[in-house]
Amino acid sequence: MGATLHGCHVHNYTISDFAYRFESFSSHTIDGLASRSRSKGLTHGRVEFATLAVSRFGFKCCDVAALLNKHGNSVTNWPNQGLHMAGNDPAFNKKLDQLDAAISGANAISSQLP
Repeated sequence: MGATLHGCHVHNYTISDFAYRFESFSSHTIDGLASRSRSKGLTHGRVEFATLAVSRFGFKCCDVAALLNKHGNSVTNWPNQGLHMAGNDPAFNKKLDQLDAAISGANAISSQLP
């Protein structure tokens, strides 16, 4: 796993770069997460995405909201919900850890390329 600063990963990529990595390792697409659908699966994916982006990678909720074309108040709730779920649902926490490790590993690999 990469270096952390106050629990967040030290990185040099944008929210778009993070989104690309998230898409590569999850079953969700950014277009899907940005859609108007309120299906349980997409809502869960939005919570995963926002929780990782905000709490582990240090992006701002407004960055996530702009990327997904969602209202800031909605996006602010997703990391809070995700942190609550992670504390109470070991399977959800394990999924976040796996996505985190994969995204961080992708960062480590891409930083070694010429």
